[in-house]
Amino acid sequence: MLGASNNIEISHRRITAEVLARLRVVQGRFARGDRNAGRVILKECDLSNLDFSSSCFAGAHFIACSFANANLTDADFSRTMLFGSNFERANLTRTNFESANLQAATFDEATMEDTRLDRADIRKGTLIHGSEKEGTASYQEIETSFREAELRGTNFTNAFLRNANFDGAKLDNVKLKGADLRGSSFHGAELKNVDASQALIQDADFRSASLEGVELGESLSLLAAAPAAPMEKESLETIIADHERWVASGGKDGKRASFAEQNLSGHDLAGRNLATICFNYANLSGANFSRMVLAACSFQYANLRGADLTGSDLRGADFSHAVITNAKLESCITGALPGTGLSTVIERND
Repeated sequence: MLGASNNIEISHRRITAEVLARLRVVQGRFARGDRNAGRVILKECDLSNLDFSSSCFAGAHFIACSFANANLTDADFSRTMLFGSNFERANLTRTNFESANLQAATFDEATMEDTRLDRADIRKGTLIHGSEKEGTASYQEIETSFREAELRGTNFTNAFLRNANFDGAKLDNVKLKGADLRGSSFHGAELKNVDASQALIQDADFRSASLEGVELGESLSLLAAAPAAPMEKESLETIIADHERWVASGGKDGKRASFAEQNLSGHDLAGRNLATICFNYANLSGANFSRMVLAACSFQYANLRGADLTGSDLRGADFSHAVITNAKLESCITGALPGTGLSTVIERND
């Protein structure tokens, strides 16, 4: 619809490839400063699976729109209003979001290679459903999410990422220099060669995260929940032996173990009996947990990326919010654990 100001305004529509081509021409003229050109303004429109590659939508408005599975390779969305929009599983390779408003946006499982988000506003925001004027409005607070996203060479320099969710994401050679990461969550995330110098990271949660070549400057001491150092094999063996005696004796001998928030990544514990242990927020990436008794264990928010649980007894185990990307779960025993009322809870995202 052509507005009085020559803006193109569309709401609650499925946008076709043909319509997108027309919008691309209009916004291109606007971005180049054509006085007679209007701005593209879309609200709650479905743009999923469309091809935006090499398009220029700088300065456009896409409010609460869906770009799920879309291809935005080499597209220019700088200074664009994208409040509440959804980019799940989208290809954002070399997409330019410089200085864009991405509050309450979702990037879960997106591919973000060499994506520019410098100076972008990526904080949580509140979506309004219904009409305030008619008294039917409801409010939904949404935090920006990058869960399970692939970020390689992504530039977040000086970006506003307060309370953002990076759980299970892979960050390789990512720039977070000067970014506001206060209150952000990195449960089970893998960070490699990441520059977070001068970043604000107070109250950020890195439990169960894997950090390799990460530059946090002097900010590390400000973390409320830092990743644990890898556990030594000797200490681990002593704790497990005590726990196995505790299980075998019905609690009369030994000591029940807890590995909550511990780093057991890469350890080989195949065939051991670790029933009822708490692994919440633990880093178990690449661990060998095959043929183990893990009944009634809690793995909430644990990092099990690439772990091998083949043939293990998982009856009554709770994997809520755990990262299990590429984990091996073949031939596992799952379901109800007799006499406990517990049943296996597994959430797969890969």
